[in-house]
Amino acid sequence: MLNNKRQNSWVLLIGLLGLLALGACRPIAVSGGQPQTPAPPPPPTVAKAPVPTTAGEGQSADLQQRIAQLPTPPPNAMVPTPAAFQPEEMAVQGSADAPVTIIEFSDYQCPFCQRYFDDAYPQIIQNYVASGQVRYIFKDLPLEELHPQAAQAAEAARCAGEQDAYWEMHDQLFAAQERWAGQSEPVPIFVELGGGLGLDKDALQSCLESGRHQQAVLSNLAEGQSLGATGTPTFFINGYPLVGARPYEQFELGIALAAAGRLADAYAQVPTPTPRPADQILTGDSAVQGSADAPVLMIEYSDYQCPYCGRYTVETFSRLKKEYIDTGIVRYVFKDFPLGFHAQAQIAAHAARCAGDQGGYWGMHDLLFANPGAWSNAAAADVFRGYAGELDLDEGTFAACLESGMHNQAIDDDLQEGLSVGVSGTPAFFVGGRFISGAQPYQVFQQAIEAALGEQ
Repeated sequence: MLNNKRQNSWVLLIGLLGLLALGACRPIAVSGGQPQTPAPPPPPTVAKAPVPTTAGEGQSADLQQRIAQLPTPPPNAMVPTPAAFQPEEMAVQGSADAPVTIIEFSDYQCPFCQRYFDDAYPQIIQNYVASGQVRYIFKDLPLEELHPQAAQAAEAARCAGEQDAYWEMHDQLFAAQERWAGQSEPVPIFVELGGGLGLDKDALQSCLESGRHQQAVLSNLAEGQSLGATGTPTFFINGYPLVGARPYEQFELGIALAAAGRLADAYAQVPTPTPRPADQILTGDSAVQGSADAPVLMIEYSDYQCPYCGRYTVETFSRLKKEYIDTGIVRYVFKDFPLGFHAQAQIAAHAARCAGDQGGYWGMHDLLFANPGAWSNAAAADVFRGYAGELDLDEGTFAACLESGMHNQAIDDDLQEGLSVGVSGTPAFFVGGRFISGAQPYQVFQQAIEAALGEQ
């Protein structure tokens, strides 16, 4: 077993490099028992600027230490080919001489793209783009089968760009996503947003009606698809893919690795997720719901501090429980996969297991996901003891268990099992052997369960 420091570095690395969508909008599809992994990007057609071979100036001592602590990747690696892009000057920020380039393929109607815009994007712009360390390029990848208004929103940004306000409209579209998403006639809202920016509303309206930017949006879409970008947001850091609305810390590390010239080495392998036959799942003392005779086994690898795990639990799990677990169709196994950059995830997993010792596992599970903000940046153990009281557990016994660390080995065993089958981010699922990555819509899990039932 890895020691905690080395283990956390490895989990941070695989969280950065996982190629499957974590917290990403994707077309609804479940591949027949095989992982949904995009094909590696094609060889570059345009040479990219060289990056430094050692950690450069402006890189904090903390980041240098984190890079130095990264373990040697396992052998038999698949190294993706860096992709090359032709930037569109309208949608570019930062110096052309920046050593690191980030390309974002995005969808203005995607809620995960909006989450990234709210959380990580402002810090990247402030800390890296404004300082000349990163050149940032935005590309359109509207998923029209999921988001019917996304392509027209992309055109609205380009029409605003004709009045030198591309990025201002970009920001407005994400900030006001709830106003226009799902509207049958979003153009008046786009025009109103432009007016609020001081743009010529008539010119903006005329541009949108002309459709003259449709081809540019479609060209971005085709480019993204050719590079294996099947969901949004998808990023390329100096050509290497990073999928999903990841926390700022992962971009921070990715930029540091790129500046240090270590991205290629770091990609030297994250295991590919593989189907899991039911008889190979080590349930051990994992939390389980549902009948032992249920025809479909579903395993979740999760992190209590992961916002997308919380979203899945609140929005999707309750529905799966009602429709499939409580009806005897699905046996549900919960596995711990605390990510190294979530400082309280390990102790949260321990708290759930301590509650489980008194028959309160799922009650604690629900409380932890319901309000992670209450304990993520505070004295977590004190909050957890309060939760134990709410669940009518013996608080003294719970506190002693939490302090003892008695469940850390079981948590680490779950994490190691996840690593061994290619889990690289949370939440991750195996449904009847099929791998599903990310907080996907209910329909994705429904399709996987029904497909597994059809194979009985």
